[in-house]
Amino acid sequence: MKIAVEARYLLAREKTGVEHYTASLLNALTTNGGAHEFILVVDHAPDDGAPIWTRPNVEVRILAPRRIWLKHHFGRVTRDADIALFPGSIVPWTRPWKCVPIVYDLAWYDFPQFYPQRELRIYRKVYPWGLARADLIVAISEHTRRDLQRVYGVASERVVIVPPGVDRAFSPPADAGAQVKARWGLQPGYVLAVGIDRPRKNPDGLLRAYAAAVQQGLDAPLVIAGAVTHLGGRLKRLEHELGLGGRTVWLGYVEQAALPALYAAAGVFVLPSWYEGFGMPVLEAMACGCPVVCANTAALPEAAGDAAALVNPADSDTIAAALLMVLRDGDRRAALRAAGFEQVRRFDWGRSAQTLLAALESLAR
Repeated sequence: MKIAVEARYLLAREKTGVEHYTASLLNALTTNGGAHEFILVVDHAPDDGAPIWTRPNVEVRILAPRRIWLKHHFGRVTRDADIALFPGSIVPWTRPWKCVPIVYDLAWYDFPQFYPQRELRIYRKVYPWGLARADLIVAISEHTRRDLQRVYGVASERVVIVPPGVDRAFSPPADAGAQVKARWGLQPGYVLAVGIDRPRKNPDGLLRAYAAAVQQGLDAPLVIAGAVTHLGGRLKRLEHELGLGGRTVWLGYVEQAALPALYAAAGVFVLPSWYEGFGMPVLEAMACGCPVVCANTAALPEAAGDAAALVNPADSDTIAAALLMVLRDGDRRAALRAAGFEQVRRFDWGRSAQTLLAALESLAR
């Protein structure tokens, strides 16, 4: 079986959730894919030296950037494939193979106020057209599968759930404290947030909850990793209004190799999102031995299981209380840490790849 993949996400310099999911899943697929062949279509030559580009079952095809790159030209250069996989969720007009998009979340439906009109038009018009024509749909969580049915009327039997795994690099380094002190001047025990660059991540609620905890005696800084782009100015103003000057540390984008130490040296990791299609940072933090406080919304309970303190993202005082509880109660912190290690074992990229390969083999037949 030949599987074509829209692989431009592998070339992103600053990878976030979708890019990391794509890279990890494709790495597992090409490692465990047996006799199957993979055609990775990109818009420029890869230069990162990743092993995936030179595997014997991988062919790289470069399709130069142009108008309707995906909608028309992708199909033209992959006519010999049996199946095509689309990590960007959008499917082409030209489909000479069986078509499989990956869908991460449908946050726009419940929170349209967080999205520009251009994106909403895509979700309301382009997505339904593509999903109706897909031969199979990959969802990254059971919650996303249910949303596909609720929003677009997609029958559950047309969806296969392929959850994220946890990269083996995510484990607690023995010298985590020394690493974060040397690189960022941080002392272990801080409150950590990763990837709050979108309104649906509830960055305002995070800052308000942290301010409430500070009023109750919390002296650990709030460390925020990840670019905040267009939200930065507004969040800095809110930080000032809440009197948090000097208490928050904005690290900007942090490459994946540096994250394990950042997680491991934290006193608590917090993700108070309104909506997540899964919530990969929750598992990353757990794998690094960091206790987790996260919202009880969307797919986050699915990712966290019983290994996190679940909170209402609309209640800043409740989030603050959970942060203080984890930081001050050594027994509770130890219990969450142990439960986190157990929860992580449920998610493995190899198993996810095998689930997807079995579904693709069935589709090809």
